[in-house]
Amino acid sequence: MIRPGLGMVLRALGAAGAMALMMALSDWSRQPLDGIPFATSIVLVLAVPEAEFARPRNVLAGHLLCAACGVLATHLPPGPWQVPAAFAAAVLAMLATRTMHPPAGINALLPVTHDYGWSFLLNPVLIGALLLVAYAVLFSRLAALVQIGSSGRTGRRMVR
Repeated sequence: MIRPGLGMVLRALGAAGAMALMMALSDWSRQPLDGIPFATSIVLVLAVPEAEFARPRNVLAGHLLCAACGVLATHLPPGPWQVPAAFAAAVLAMLATRTMHPPAGINALLPVTHDYGWSFLLNPVLIGALLLVAYAVLFSRLAALVQIGSSGRTGRRMVR
């Protein structure tokens, strides 16, 4: 975990910037913010970037796999089993591909509860996940430069 100080403040500011980016995606796509499934991913990726679950591969694949499982579940006969089936398939897919990203689980729920189709995988899921990963990589590099300049020590990159 990170020590108190500048690093914590930078990570908090990074999370705020990422949330602003997702709000812009919400406006651009005319999709309600609660349909843009990245708030918890932002917390994980920006606050604890060294966690395995925060790796770019996990973020991208986790969100896409869960969203696909959710959309597939909408093709089941309607009933109370659609959401549990979507979650079971999503967890299995992430475990099988070793791309576990727990915040992505919401993507298995949203298509079933909001009647989202396959376009959900492109917008907001793929676009949002790519934006989040690109932002996190860029922010990590900038934060490392700020920390190096302020401490004279080599900074740790936030994203692997």
